[in-house]
Amino acid sequence: MHLTTPLEPQSFADLMQLDLVDGAYQGRYGLANLTGNVFGGQLMAQALSCIVTATPEERALRSLHASFLRPHPLTRCPRFSTQLLLQGKQFSNWDVRVLNEGQPCLSVSLCLQGPAESPVHGGRAPQVVPAEQLVNLTDLASELASRLSTGAARLLRTPQLYDLRPVDAQAFLFCEGQPNRVRYWMRSRLPLGEDARAHEAALIYMSDAWTNSPMLLPHIETRLTRAVFAPTLSHSLWLHQRTRADDWLLFDLHCPALNGGAGLITGAIYTRAGDLVANLAQHALYRSVPAS
Repeated sequence: MHLTTPLEPQSFADLMQLDLVDGAYQGRYGLANLTGNVFGGQLMAQALSCIVTATPEERALRSLHASFLRPHPLTRCPRFSTQLLLQGKQFSNWDVRVLNEGQPCLSVSLCLQGPAESPVHGGRAPQVVPAEQLVNLTDLASELASRLSTGAARLLRTPQLYDLRPVDAQAFLFCEGQPNRVRYWMRSRLPLGEDARAHEAALIYMSDAWTNSPMLLPHIETRLTRAVFAPTLSHSLWLHQRTRADDWLLFDLHCPALNGGAGLITGAIYTRAGDLVANLAQHALYRSVPAS
């Protein structure tokens, strides 16, 4: 018997598990976003899982481009359709779509590349406080309980698949200075082993968590407000080299523009050693929610 309602994952390994149902892949596990629908980072990570067995292992994920079309309810297991566009000498290109009752919710383009020699250069990480000297979200909920609503504190204490530590917790949670730049460290909460695909999937997932923060902070009083609806419209991720997602990664995010109800967030992701391993771009909706 196949599941019809997704289970709650305890790890990224759970999230990567898919079932083949009537010739199509179906997600077994699922997590909700703030609106109660399936979290987009989950769907993008699972899209990668769909093509693992049909793509040479040595081909690393180099780019992902996703368009979010409709929300997917958490009450149904997501189904995926895959199309191989190219299986060349060096590149594999796939189109993956997430379906709900036959309707597309998400379209994902994936490009993977085999090993190749080339000159190398890359940006270096900004100087920030190391992750080990910072406080995670769960502990911040306790330290700052007097300034947090009951709902916000509960959300921060909710176990996640990742550990996140803001470089500036006051700005991150309470918009102090109302910055349009946000920096935080993030890693998988549990070890991921040596499977490179698991690390790629975890990085995809984490690249969509809290990413709209620099768009929101200049215009709100607290990060966890329900006065703004800000779902992702499109998301892109470029990976320059393989990295471990269970070691600390520094996310340096910036919002250069918000206009017409949509904003652009760009970002760079660095290793603990300061190496640039990925860049991202996200287009997100900004819609004020009338007070009830």
